[in-house]
Amino acid sequence: MMTAQFENMKHQLDNLLSEGFSTPDQYEVYRDLKNQYEEATGDVSFSIREVTGQLEVIMTNRETFFPDLDEGARVEYLDLVERLKALDSAKAGYYLRQLGEG
Repeated sequence: MMTAQFENMKHQLDNLLSEGFSTPDQYEVYRDLKNQYEEATGDVSFSIREVTGQLEVIMTNRETFFPDLDEGARVEYLDLVERLKALDSAKAGYYLRQLGEG
């Protein structure tokens, strides 16, 4: 049954995302599975979680002095917000407001 296959993929993706990636190969396996899942189901929640996780790291990293980011971190943050906007504009708005640009 196709639904069981997608549930299994979703479970695998949850596990991979929560364990994190210690090698580029692990991330590649995750990315490939995520792309297959999203293409087949239209569910982009894993991409949203991935991008918001990266944004949260920037916001909470003590070296970034959020929201007064240096130019490189600011560009990276805004690039991530743009990626998020394509997936979920409301969440993207939240992250722009955190930077004082919403």
